[in-house]
Amino acid sequence: MVLRWLRIYAMAFFLLGVCTNEIPAEGLRVVATIPPVHSLASMVMKGVGTPDLLLKGTESPHDFAMRPSHVRLLTSADIIIRVAQNLEGFLEKPLRTLPASTEVIELIKLPGMKLFKIRRNLHHDHGDAHDHESPAAHRSAPDTLGHTDVIDPHLWLDTDNASKIVTGIANILSRKDPKNASLYAENAAAGVRRLAQLKKEVEIILNPIKSRAFLVFHHAYQYYLKQFDLRMGVALILSHEIRPGARRLSEIRALIRDNDANCVFAEPQFSQGLVRTVVRGTTAKVGILDPLGSGLPRGAEQYP
Repeated sequence: MVLRWLRIYAMAFFLLGVCTNEIPAEGLRVVATIPPVHSLASMVMKGVGTPDLLLKGTESPHDFAMRPSHVRLLTSADIIIRVAQNLEGFLEKPLRTLPASTEVIELIKLPGMKLFKIRRNLHHDHGDAHDHESPAAHRSAPDTLGHTDVIDPHLWLDTDNASKIVTGIANILSRKDPKNASLYAENAAAGVRRLAQLKKEVEIILNPIKSRAFLVFHHAYQYYLKQFDLRMGVALILSHEIRPGARRLSEIRALIRDNDANCVFAEPQFSQGLVRTVVRGTTAKVGILDPLGSGLPRGAEQYP
């Protein structure tokens, strides 16, 4: 009698797994490096599983220091989704030690991505960068941040790129996990529709303020600025290793006044001291832009 009930319970759990399309614990394990990418992967994996997140968003991927727990998470992954070598540079050494079976998706190399070069100066010269179709554009781009041909890795801030990411992740997961391929495809199609609607919503929100000038902490936003045709004055720094000197700060204050800039945006991943120093003596206010969405709940809705 006991054996009979054990069989019934076992069958019930099996059917529950089939009906919910859940990959078992020993199945496919996906790790995304930053919250926006984790959110897009969550859209694709809905009803199948949940990706793991490496960085919580309060840290900068530019200079992140890994701990043993992060190494263990990477080692256990079947698929690792990163943006680009010149964003998550801290991954280079750990990735070389992973099993050969681990697949690393580099989003900058996905087909059809809209890519721009990293800005070469602090001003917002709107027309100096050109679209490139990956992967050809990426193959010609060196891997060092100091070179002018390096591709700007903040590509997720364009909703059209986000749609390409969703589709690319779905294709790769379908190949690795064919029994759930139809669900990945359905989720990706729904995600693309959601992102198209998001683009329209953002256009409506931003349309009344397109002519207003503002400053940002560093050049992380050109994908967003170009997609929504926004006007930006300057960026305070070119890289996280080089801070502007006293003369440059004086020039930036003059630019704030000359351009009637309403706001200078800091980022939660970095100290706001530099931004507050810049606005001292001007009428500009300090705001926060968070390209990683660190304060938002994780999951499929985090990106929107």
